[in-house]
Amino acid sequence: MSKTEQKGKTGADTEPSIWTSVFFSIIAVRFCITVISHCITSGNPLYVEKIGAPAYFGGILVASFMGASILMRIVSGALVDVYSRKAVIFSGSLFVLGGSLVALFAPSLAFNVVACVLQGIGFSMMHTAVTSATADVLPKKRLGEGISYAALGQALGMAIGPTLALWLIGFDFLNALALGTAVTATVAFILGFAIRYERDPKKLPKTAGYRVAWEARQRARAEVASAAQILEEQQGTVSVQIDGSSSGATITTKSTQKKLDRLFEKRALRGALPMLLVGIGVASFFNYAALFSKLMGYANPSIFFICSAAATIMIRLFFSRYFNTSNLRILFLIPVVCGIISFLGVCFIHNGLVFGFLGLGHGIGIGMAVPILNSVAVSSSPPARIGPANALFYLMYDMGTAIGALTWGFLYSIAGFTPVFIGAAICYSSAYVIALKTFPTTINEASSKFD
Repeated sequence: MSKTEQKGKTGADTEPSIWTSVFFSIIAVRFCITVISHCITSGNPLYVEKIGAPAYFGGILVASFMGASILMRIVSGALVDVYSRKAVIFSGSLFVLGGSLVALFAPSLAFNVVACVLQGIGFSMMHTAVTSATADVLPKKRLGEGISYAALGQALGMAIGPTLALWLIGFDFLNALALGTAVTATVAFILGFAIRYERDPKKLPKTAGYRVAWEARQRARAEVASAAQILEEQQGTVSVQIDGSSSGATITTKSTQKKLDRLFEKRALRGALPMLLVGIGVASFFNYAALFSKLMGYANPSIFFICSAAATIMIRLFFSRYFNTSNLRILFLIPVVCGIISFLGVCFIHNGLVFGFLGLGHGIGIGMAVPILNSVAVSSSPPARIGPANALFYLMYDMGTAIGALTWGFLYSIAGFTPVFIGAAICYSSAYVIALKTFPTTINEASSKFD
């Protein structure tokens, strides 16, 4: 093809559209999942404060939620590869609904722990499935951009979840928070019906991860069937096992593949390790920003979460297109610096209006950090291993937020909020140091190894 012809090709020819009905459904489900998680993580410390229980018990409830999610991540990556993404979303939403009903009809601290465990299991299942579905349907050359756009639902949920928790806790009805999460889980269950690409992968872009893996499985089955027929004709029968998971096609034996390799994709650690530290740091805001603002007597704490969501949405709308080709070490420096400014600003500038606008730094920080790190993790893994790669990435994220919930809750109880936010800033700085050592130059460079 001549250079003139190449220039004449439109962007649509070279970069298939990511804005399909399935993609919109994925964004909607991600919104519901994020609302649920932030209602639980922001609302439980407020709930504990409202009933007069010790502050550290709020950290115990959040850690129960995150701990259950962490344990479930160990198997959720394998589950979404063995069963359909949609089936796992349905099952997870039922766990969240069940946990919410436990909290709704048995409002004691002990039963709230049980409720948080059930909700954590469900959240982990839903989140692993929907993030894997995100990577499934995106064309390869727009993976980083698409993951960032898909997180728009997450960005809105990050604003709506804590604000909804503040609003629900204000009701005299003590279990309003549980009712809110139950309704949101039901909505997520209904929206899951629209995620239907697994029945007809040919409708996906040619370079979409799920279609590439599905076509590889079809070719492998045809080759195995042909080889088996030839061998049977020549020397009898042959027994060959094909991995029938929905995400890949490999000829394998139990003796050559370790169980741990089935559950996690170790190549995803390039993005997962920095995510662990970012998760620890951001847990200070996720779990305690609402409580901090209330104790400080700020009039409109919801401004912080609204500004955070607005910043995240703007970043993902206008800068997502650069994620695949930009130098990742430079790109990741932006959310790290913005996050640190937000942590230290909240720590040392005690003004309600300033607190609200510091949500912009938080929004840019988490809004850029998660899709960048997730894209690094996924692009560093082969298409057939998207489920285990996402499972490892979000396992680290969950571990970080759980460690942060306990650590910051304990630290606040003995020393106040100042060391909490300083510690969060240190975590962000440490994440960047690791990224300097492990990041590829660009996302396209990492994914090109699997061409």
